[in-house]
Amino acid sequence: MNKLTLILTVFFIFLTGCSDRKKLSLGAENEITVIADSSTWVRFQPLLKKVFEREVLTPQSEKLLILSWSPPGMLSKRVRRKNLLILGTLDNRRGTSKIIREALGPTLTESVRSGKIFLITVDDQFARDQKFMILASWDETELKRKIEENSYQLAEIFDDAANERTRIRVLGKRSRTRLSDKLLETNGYTFSIPLDYKIILNDKENHLLWLASHGTRRWFLVYWEEVDDVPVITTEWVVNKRNELGLSLFDSVRVNTDYLKSERTNIGEWVALKLTGLYEKINESLGGPFVSFTFYDEASGRIYMLDGAVFAPGEDKIQFLRTLELMARSFKTK
Repeated sequence: MNKLTLILTVFFIFLTGCSDRKKLSLGAENEITVIADSSTWVRFQPLLKKVFEREVLTPQSEKLLILSWSPPGMLSKRVRRKNLLILGTLDNRRGTSKIIREALGPTLTESVRSGKIFLITVDDQFARDQKFMILASWDETELKRKIEENSYQLAEIFDDAANERTRIRVLGKRSRTRLSDKLLETNGYTFSIPLDYKIILNDKENHLLWLASHGTRRWFLVYWEEVDDVPVITTEWVVNKRNELGLSLFDSVRVNTDYLKSERTNIGEWVALKLTGLYEKINESLGGPFVSFTFYDEASGRIYMLDGAVFAPGEDKIQFLRTLELMARSFKTK
């Protein structure tokens, strides 16, 4: 289903309070608070976990999004959560169903009953930096079917919200704008740089820029090379190039191909090959996650590779990876 027809944005008047200035939302960036009847939660929990709690190896398993359930009676105490989801059906007038009916009003309730809509999202409904969502259908069979059919888009809504909060917090006003401007002048490209990152190496002769944070526990690379013809960028090429750089810069670091994932995505105006997976240090039990974007810039005749990696044993790494990906997605050329 097209995302524009999938999402209907409306404004609610219940539980908003009287203050013109909303307070900041609460909770973890990736936690979704689910308001649902206990019986509904029991029956929907496996499906919701499959949709929202996708796992990433870092190398321990971490979840991009985490679900937390509360009954309808707790809504007033959970109303400021960063990611708030109300889940229910309209085939009765109790609990969550009553909340949804009162929120939607007669017209939208009829649209849900007839199957025209099942998803409603609102930004900053009860608090600043909040993503609010309602998932509703007439009965549970129909609701489960629609959630399954639109699983990717549903997860993407909350994941995009977490990315946007990270972008504002880490790459907003407190980022290193002077350093970004200087790179545009000296290197012909730029990107957003967090305050805690600094340049370790700017090797213009070998077309390589290396930035790092907290020593070299988190790092970001920009590498480019000129080509005569429009290239076909493959996973094998990226892995080989990354291994080549890993051997020279990081003392025998290579990609563990057993956990490699690839997909096509956009970096600004470019179509890029995105690789995610784990790197490892040869002959040592050390490593961590990485994310890499490689694309061809027709204007300059260059292949660019933007690569970020994390080494943080015992720490959650999802937020570090989010920052590195956002750095890559802010990339621009002169």
